[in-house]
Amino acid sequence: MNRSRTPARRWQIAGVGAVAVALVGVGLGVASAAETSAPTVNCPAVAGKLGAVPAQAKAEIER
Repeated sequence: MNRSRTPARRWQIAGVGAVAVALVGVGLGVASAAETSAPTVNCPAVAGKLGAVPAQAKAEIER
């Protein structure tokens, strides 16, 4: 029976794969480290646009 890969060759292939995965992980870490600004949300002010609040609803809110 002819084996195409010896155990040493398998370890070499596994090592190259592990290094490749590590490099991709480091690259992603460096790329995401550049984004230091926190995301912001712009919410419009709606308090001035609201009409009169009914008494029943106001009582539930203040409860």
